[in-house]
Amino acid sequence: MPRRKEQLANGEYYHIYNRGVDKRNIFSDKYDVNRFRESMLVFNSTDPVGSIYQFSFKQKEKLRARSSKLVEFVAYSLNPNHYHFLVQQKVENGISTFMRRLGGYTMYFNERNDRNGSLFQGVFKVAHINSDVQLRHVFAYVSLNRWIHGISESDNLTASSWDNINHVDSIAKDISIVKGQFVDMNEFEKFVVESAGISKKRKNKETTNLELGALS
Repeated sequence: MPRRKEQLANGEYYHIYNRGVDKRNIFSDKYDVNRFRESMLVFNSTDPVGSIYQFSFKQKEKLRARSSKLVEFVAYSLNPNHYHFLVQQKVENGISTFMRRLGGYTMYFNERNDRNGSLFQGVFKVAHINSDVQLRHVFAYVSLNRWIHGISESDNLTASSWDNINHVDSIAKDISIVKGQFVDMNEFEKFVVESAGISKKRKNKETTNLELGALS
């Protein structure tokens, strides 16, 4: 994966996104989605990491427990042909290192699907978050990106940290930087839904049912 020229700062928040080359799907089934999520977990480590298949499950758990993270995930959304991350960089070159490692997913996907060449559309895109207001709105956009695009969960080609908003997501474990800006969970959820414009979309049955009460 090509390296970025700009310097990304530790402690700052960034919106990272990319899509499949020629807008092609980057996931062929739920197994691919889960493999990508596993890569997001395993490769987010300051320790050297090879292929995820070089470790047993228990070894990967030990690796994540003892090492520091390259980035802290606040939100993410995986869609059939693109992804969105909202992250905080934790160490020097953390985002670049993590994204370079995550690029190994292309090798896995190509081998599984008997294809060659790039899977993603060039280098990942990144936007710096400049304020708490922007952070809140980007969080909403990333979290509910599937619903914004009217993508049904039934196609098994999606995953979002919002799916586990009332529990602990294994990747985006701490959203207090955003949730802490609201009085309570109801106000927080109401803002996210309204910011994403879900109530105005009504693109499919799943979107129509995504009212505030359905989130709790």
